[in-house]
Amino acid sequence: MSSVASVSPPDLFTQLGLDARVARAVTAAGYQQPTPIQEQAIPALLEGRDMLGQAATGTGKTAAFGLPMLQRIAQAGTGKVRGRTALPRTLPV
Repeated sequence: MSSVASVSPPDLFTQLGLDARVARAVTAAGYQQPTPIQEQAIPALLEGRDMLGQAATGTGKTAAFGLPMLQRIAQAGTGKVRGRTALPRTLPV
């Protein structure tokens, strides 16, 4: 029987596809669990898909779009990047 309470915070973020090192850094920064915008955006962006998201102020949009971008930059030289391009193209507005 599993529940969110039985999963450690870094594991909640790795389940979205984030590298374990990125997930540990996220939880060290104070994030305990992904927000709905993060749950929807992170996996899609890690796959290299285009995304347009809208959510209220304070819901984690910056992390939702920024974390996949940072991970793709870190992986650019490793050959582990999936999707159309090795480096991310983003336009935060």
